[in-house]
Amino acid sequence: MSQDLIETIGRIVRQGMEIYQILNPYLIGRFSIIFLIYGSRFFMELKKV
Repeated sequence: MSQDLIETIGRIVRQGMEIYQILNPYLIGRFSIIFLIYGSRFFMELKKV
């Protein structure tokens, strides 16, 4: 049971890492900009309250 679970988690993690490495340049380029814009707006809204 636990061995199956460990193997399944390991497989999911490896697939996730592969997908992340493929998308990495695109994700960092797009999402860092979006995150900075929305993050700064979000913090400004928090400071108003």
